[in-house]
Amino acid sequence: MSDWLMNDIREFTADSIEENSVMLWILHADKVPPHVGISIGHAYFSLKVDGKDVDVNVKNVLSVIRMKSIPTLLANVQDSPIRKETIREIYNQFEYAEAPLYSCLTPIKQLFQRPEVTKLISLLEQLEADACIRGYYGLNLPQDYRGIPFYTEKDIHNHLNQLTRDMVE
Repeated sequence: MSDWLMNDIREFTADSIEENSVMLWILHADKVPPHVGISIGHAYFSLKVDGKDVDVNVKNVLSVIRMKSIPTLLANVQDSPIRKETIREIYNQFEYAEAPLYSCLTPIKQLFQRPEVTKLISLLEQLEADACIRGYYGLNLPQDYRGIPFYTEKDIHNHLNQLTRDMVE
């Protein structure tokens, strides 16, 4: 069962990223829960349990996605007023993701000024309603992929706690 159904997912190519475009990167898009990062132009940002990615070249991210065949969905946010310096400032407020305080979505919620959002699906729904999504691109998605699987906040916290335990072991 999908929490967010998609009909028009285009194949991702290097040309899909424009110089100043803002993209939401939904990694493990077929898993519960997925991971989300953000890029502007060719700079990628992400909050994880083992730290954060700040201003990483998207070519490096794409290399890992391709090498590991990570199912990834990208949402192109159109005409965003978000700037690279703002993204960097917000990500620098965090050290790492930690349940229940911070998830990978926390800095992105701040960037889009949507503090009430608790799940990626809610953010996508709001951005869609505001006509902010230009389109979706897929990379390594399963043939039958129809959208982000259903998950709860508890799923997010459980996943973050498990990743933290795995790091310690």
